[in-house]
Amino acid sequence: MLWCKVRRMALARHLFVELACVALCVALATAVPARALAEDRAAFARDKLTLQLRDARAERASSTRLWPLLTLGLGVSAVLTGTVVGSAHALGCEHGCSAPPWVSVVVVVGAAVGSAGAIWLLKVNADIREEDVRIDRLDRDLELQQRAENERRMMGPAPRPLFTLRLAF
Repeated sequence: MLWCKVRRMALARHLFVELACVALCVALATAVPARALAEDRAAFARDKLTLQLRDARAERASSTRLWPLLTLGLGVSAVLTGTVVGSAHALGCEHGCSAPPWVSVVVVVGAAVGSAGAIWLLKVNADIREEDVRIDRLDRDLELQQRAENERRMMGPAPRPLFTLRLAF
């Protein structure tokens, strides 16, 4: 019985050593130079930042204040029109007449539309400011990354290991 356990343990150790050797051979076969790996990572990060910056600029270019401003203008013009028509009607009458009922409806609806347009305009302005901040941050990050790459190139080849091991199971 003891002999079987010893034999199993030896077999397990032998199998483990073989697996470790296979893993080391695979790692050596797929060894990638460290500098090339760092350059690939830097290029990937630069491309990612460039794409994010392009998307942010496209989103900013598609942002517009036109519709909120038109809504606000429509509301203000409705309020002014209702007020002028009601005032003219009231001033043109000598004996306590009242303005037509649609005038008060135009003023109330115009105030509501104008308020909605003002709220919409505030939200659009906040979104545009946020997009501008995002574009500035991405520009700064890209510039810092390019500066770091240029400094690495100016420093020349640094002492580096011959290869890097990457194990994949």
